This record gives sequence, structure tokens and C-alpha cells, in this order.
Amino acid sequence: MVPCGARGTCASWPRSTATARATGVGTCPGGLAPVSFIKAAAALRLSLSRPDPHAPLPGLIAINLAAPPSIARPVPSPASRRSLHLPSSRAAAKKRSPAAMGEAAAALPVPAQEAAASAPPPWADMETDCLAHVFRRLDLEDLAAAAPLVCRGWRRAAADPSLWRALDLRRDHVARFMPWAPLATAFARRYGVAGFALAGFLRLCVARARGSAEDLALPPLLASPAADLDRISLQCPRLRRLALPQLPAADEARLAELVPRWPLLEHLELDAKPSASFPALAAQLGRHCPRFASLKTSGAVKPEDAAALARSLPGLRSLCLDRSYLPRQELLTILAGCRGLRELSARGCVGFDEGDEEVARRGARIERFDVGGSRLIDELQDELAAGDELCDSSYVDVM
Repeated sequence: MVPCGARGTCASWPRSTATARATGVGTCPGGLAPVSFIKAAAALRLSLSRPDPHAPLPGLIAINLAAPPSIARPVPSPASRRSLHLPSSRAAAKKRSPAAMGEAAAALPVPAQEAAASAPPPWADMETDCLAHVFRRLDLEDLAAAAPLVCRGWRRAAADPSLWRALDLRRDHVARFMPWAPLATAFARRYGVAGFALAGFLRLCVARARGSAEDLALPPLLASPAADLDRISLQCPRLRRLALPQLPAADEARLAELVPRWPLLEHLELDAKPSASFPALAAQLGRHCPRFASLKTSGAVKPEDAAALARSLPGLRSLCLDRSYLPRQELLTILAGCRGLRELSARGCVGFDEGDEEVARRGARIERFDVGGSRLIDELQDELAAGDELCDSSYVDVM
């Protein structure tokens, strides 16, 4: 029992050291006010001066001196913090370790953590490779006149050379590259280009490709084909597929000189077969392009042209001569010399009949052999020759 002053003995007061340490300040169940540790120490000094130090003092509660109660530390004010050179909360936050920051993030509510983890990153902060992968679905017009103007990240991604490897400028060329087309309007409004031209857009595409262009198709709108061909041959050395419009006779003759600059060329498409320089072109393709396997053209196939194909390109796999003047003997020469053909299309030709038995027998070994619509003579030629003196025997309808 512990004496409790005027109220008697308090039987329910805790005496354990753990209770005293946990409470710090004791409260008597009998109704007394809390007794602080400082007052208890003062009373203890008075008790030591008495004759019997072990005699209990009325009005005091026994305190375990072996485990004194904890005292709350005073919180210094901002002024005293500065005078004591204590680190502020902002400075302490700067010096906070990554582990502590991770613990603070872990202390967030679970819904907040899930929302932060599932929130998609902003488009501007995406990696360049990811943006380039998305931009592969855009047309050349959007890559040139729209995406680079969004932000720096998009501009950097739109300039990725891998996006400019396939340059198809022939598709819908009339609607795309006319001065009144939306692309010309976009260049005038966003870049200040007053006179939009196909040659300028071609230079932009070739420059963005940085020598990595592999597929190029040009429309029949070239102002100076010779200059454009020179630029392509110098800046696009990795071309694998090339499609050219009908060229002037002088540029057709130079085409054979440019072929050695495309050693990886596999497919060549010519809207019109060169009339005089085709044997030289075939010889250059067979000599400098070991992977060359596909040719598509249209025109009058002469005996020297058929002989050049059989001699210079025996490993040709695909040949398209639709709507050409192709005599029966020239076709048989090609079938006999190009033993590697897997596909031959000669639809709508003039010079042999589609039901010719010898032609069918020679072409039976080819996987895809199509000569539908071909005829020995041009019916329109006969009609005009019978009633029109302006049509001579050299006229052939190949259009």
C-alpha cells in the first residue's frame, strides 16, 4: 500500500517499473492532481534531510528511481533552430536517402500507389524508339509536316532514318504533290515555303533517310530527272527496289551508268522500256547487282532486247512485260534463256496468241505463267489500216 495524503491509502496504484516508465506522470486514482518528476525530486531531497530517510512522506507517491520516467524533449522554435545551426526540414528532405524515400512512398495508400503505377507516361516523355515505332504507321506527309511540330521529342523521333526507308512518292501523286494539295498548304503555313515542288520534297525525304532508303518510287512529275537521278544514286546507295517513270531519251541512256551505284538492287520497275539502251542496262544489272531478281517494264521488245535478257539475266525470277509489243520469237528466246523464272506475266501483249501451244509448253515449268489477253495482231491496227492512210504497218497499240 502507498500512502495517498489526506485521502488514505490507494490500493490500485501501479507499482511496476514498466507502468511508471510508460506513464511518465502518475495520477492517483483517489482524485489527486498529477505529480511531476521535478516535484518528486524536490520532495526526495527534503526526505533525505530527515532522521529516518525510510519513513514515508505524506502526500507523495513512491517513485522507482531505478527507472525514471521519460521526459518529452522540447521542440525548438525556427529562430532557435537557426541559432543552433540545426538542419531545417527542407534541407533534411534533400539529404534524405533513397531508402528513406522508398519507405515514404511505401507509406502511401494502396490506391494511390496503384494509380501512380498504372498512369501512362506523357507522350513527350516516351523513348525515341517507342515513338519511332508508332510513327511507322504515319504517311510521309505527316512525318514531314505534322509530327515534327508537336515538341522536341516528336521532332527527334520523326527524324529517325528508319522511318524514311520506304519512299513511295508515286501513290496518288496528282492529289498529293500539286500546288493546291493539302501538303503544299501545310508547308506554306507551318514552314513558310511559298513555292512547294516535288523536287524539294524528294530532297527532304532523301536527306531524312541518311543513306538508309531501300524502296523508292518516283512519280512522272520530275522537273529535272537527270538531277534527281544523280542525287538518288549518290545519297541512296542501299536501294533494293526502284521504280522510275518514263524518262527522256538522254536520261534513259544515263541509267545504265548509274546502276553500279546500287549494288543491292533487287527489283527495277520502268514505266517505259528504254528503246536503245536496254541491252546495256541489262548487262550492267547482271554485272553489278548480284541480287537482282525482278524486272517490270513495258514497250516494244526487240530481238536484241530478248537476247540481252537471256544472256545477262539468266537467274531472273520475276519478269513482267504486260501491255508490250512482244513477238512470239522474242518470247521463246526469253523462256529458253531465263531458266530461273518463277513468274512471268505478259498480259495484253501484241505479237503472239495466248493459245499458242509452243508458248504454253515452254511456260509450263514456270509457277505463275500468265499470258491472258495477248493476241498475234492488233485488231485496232487492222481497222485503222483498212480505212486510214495515216496508220502505217509499224503502228502497235501498247497503251
